[in-house]
Amino acid sequence: SSFRPFKFCQFWVLDSLDSILLAFVGTLTGFCRHSSIMAAIKPSSIVIMFVCFALFGKSFAGHVQVDRGMSLRDALESLSSGDVVTIDPGFYNTSDSCNITVFADNVVIRGSGTLETIIDCADQGRHVMLEGNNISLVNLRMQNGSPTVSDVSDTYGGCVLVRGASALLDGCHIENCFAPTSGGAIHAAQSTQVLTLQSVRIASSSAYYGGAVSVTPGTTLVMTGRSDAMLVMEGNNAAQGGAVFADNCVVEVIGSVQLTDNSAAQKGGAINVENSMLTISGDVTLAGDSVTNNGAMGGAIFAGDSTVVVEKGAELLYNEGPNGGSIAILGSTSLLVREGVR
Repeated sequence: SSFRPFKFCQFWVLDSLDSILLAFVGTLTGFCRHSSIMAAIKPSSIVIMFVCFALFGKSFAGHVQVDRGMSLRDALESLSSGDVVTIDPGFYNTSDSCNITVFADNVVIRGSGTLETIIDCADQGRHVMLEGNNISLVNLRMQNGSPTVSDVSDTYGGCVLVRGASALLDGCHIENCFAPTSGGAIHAAQSTQVLTLQSVRIASSSAYYGGAVSVTPGTTLVMTGRSDAMLVMEGNNAAQGGAVFADNCVVEVIGSVQLTDNSAAQKGGAINVENSMLTISGDVTLAGDSVTNNGAMGGAIFAGDSTVVVEKGAELLYNEGPNGGSIAILGSTSLLVREGVR
């Protein structure tokens, strides 16, 4: 038998074996599904895949490695659905490291650790906008982000703007970010159904609504931590919702969470919910949060026309405000504080 080059797949076809095997392998690899291609291959043949694997194995695995010398924007904006990205240790502070849009669905973007992979936008833009669905950001440090305001409508999400159906931030640290309107660090737009924050730390960020995080109508915000890696929001500030602002949303604060030393001028030193459902359960501490203006309400929590449930295990300590040192409610709000809350 002889070898003949088959240029479409860039492998070689070896004659004299069963054509069923060829069809089976072709189906598995996904390279020979078109009838015109199958017609070009004689029956009784088998595909030898070593050249394809050598050339394209990295793409098959869906893994992208980004090192310090590469453009972070080029890498992230060219992802395909299902890709997993690993960003090498380094201090990423060039213009190609910010104002990035991720379009692909079902991707994971993973840093090498919050002390190793640091992305600094130097107040010259937002870190990333997530347009795709089901995107995860893991173990990244993002700092000094602020949206460019040449477009007056782009005043949301100083560090991360979520516009896809769902997103997860896990083990990320976000610091010193600012948005003129909403979400000093993170903002979820109305197209977002679920935003999950797990074991993140957000500090020293600010906006008018939600110094750390703001979510818009229809979004479920889940905030949770682990015993070995708590979710922490500290030192954030806003006019309304020093850490969190939610309007017509579901907010679930579940275990191993600390909201400390956040402040708001008007409502909710830590959390401000309007027309929303807020549940706090497990090992959750709101401490040292405050509202500052005369007439301000809710040193830790303000709820307007909302339902609030605070379960056993939660602690609200040393919060301050002219009206409701820990919790203030207004309108048709329903408040249930379980026995065992401190």
